[in-house]
Amino acid sequence: MKTVNNDCNLHQLIMSRADDNAVMEAVDSEVSVTCTDMGLVQKVFQLALLCTKQHPIDRPRMHEEARVLLWLMPAPAV
Repeated sequence: MKTVNNDCNLHQLIMSRADDNAVMEAVDSEVSVTCTDMGLVQKVFQLALLCTKQHPIDRPRMHEEARVLLWLMPAPAV
């Protein structure tokens, strides 16, 4: 069973892989018209790739995905 420590590992994996420009080659260029933070797009795309790994055991669990998505959300304007 995965632990909270694995959530941190998932965050680190996404952050390290999100720097890979090859990921962005698969993203529709129209995204850049409406999105101001392409780094965030890279991170979300990397999470999506992790969710499609061939073996289910290698995929993040839904609660891990939700935590990462919440973690990636920009802070609300005050």
